[in-house]
Amino acid sequence: MNQMCTDSNRGKNILYVITSSGIGGSEQNLYQLAVWMRNWGFHVWVCCLREGGIIAQRLEKAGISVTCFNEGERPTIPEVCRSILKLRRVICENKIDLVHSFLLRANIETRLAKKFCRRRFVLINSERGINYRNPRTASFLDKFATQGCDLFLTNSEAVKNSLLARKHIPAAKIKTVYSGVDTAKFRPSRVDDSELRSVRPMQSNGKVIGYVGRLHPEKGVRDLIEAIYLVRKQMEDCRLVIVGDGSEASHLRELVKKRQLENQVSFLGVREDIAGVLTMFDILVLPSLEEGFPTIVLEALASGVPVVATAVGGTPEIIEHQKTGLLVPSEDACQLSDAIMQLLRDETLRKRLVQNGRMLIDIKFKSDRLFQDILKIYHDTLSHLVSLGTV
Repeated sequence: MNQMCTDSNRGKNILYVITSSGIGGSEQNLYQLAVWMRNWGFHVWVCCLREGGIIAQRLEKAGISVTCFNEGERPTIPEVCRSILKLRRVICENKIDLVHSFLLRANIETRLAKKFCRRRFVLINSERGINYRNPRTASFLDKFATQGCDLFLTNSEAVKNSLLARKHIPAAKIKTVYSGVDTAKFRPSRVDDSELRSVRPMQSNGKVIGYVGRLHPEKGVRDLIEAIYLVRKQMEDCRLVIVGDGSEASHLRELVKKRQLENQVSFLGVREDIAGVLTMFDILVLPSLEEGFPTIVLEALASGVPVVATAVGGTPEIIEHQKTGLLVPSEDACQLSDAIMQLLRDETLRKRLVQNGRMLIDIKFKSDRLFQDILKIYHDTLSHLVSLGTV
């Protein structure tokens, strides 16, 4: 990064806004970005629309101010209005130069806050999902308020194309920056954890198939459980480990019981130590029905874990079939089980995918590259608006 570019942004005030501060991919990306930018000389604040979570706690431990607005999961109009007023106050009182938001609700509320804010600032919305299943009201507000945003930052070409097609946002206002992974944290290794050891198969050569993510309908975990039901008919000594939580959790447990897989499927809930969890997996499976750009796939490849995933959204921008992983159609448990069996039986294929996956991460998806790209975007956007006399 050009030193002049870095120096010109020192002392600028950045506000990050996010809907929630749990353990999801967007939340972790915000944490890494906020700490990195603070270390490069920016003054950083964070606002979370909902209650404080794990990432909020980590940010505060890192010395970054976090304000939580405590909105409900389905906020009322008065709640949203109060949050917009609070955002406006934070922006004005701290003389914010640039607001960068993550997740749909935060994106909408920051745009509305800008409409009612006296202070001029750059607004960047991170768009990280396809979001075909958004509620009608959220979709309407999302489209209604798009003009308030200066730049839309997408994490895949699939998300960019979705914005172009569904929201008719000018291509000049969209930039794609792929997510990155910390290769010092995610790397091939084995973690000695008694809880993780307890869910491995009894046989030493037994295999662990893993899933990490939200337990929501669009993640396709039902299809994965059905696929494991088919896999078990061919290979008894394997186990499915599901990491995460969400609205589908109870339904998935019922499906496991219906398929009599209680002894073969473990639900670990939300875990903070994903790097350690990945070292337990022999295969990671991502059975999504829609996907913006799955960070967990990058983390698995960096950890030396081969991947089976559905060919949806931005996933094919990471996984090249038979080279860096295996791709299958979504909502097809039979093809998903076939791909899992192929990897379980073919050690040569697994080794090739692992080697190619690690090489891909080193070349294209390291986190330092992501942060440098965003730093340049901040610099360019701020410089452009300063030249126009709007900041």
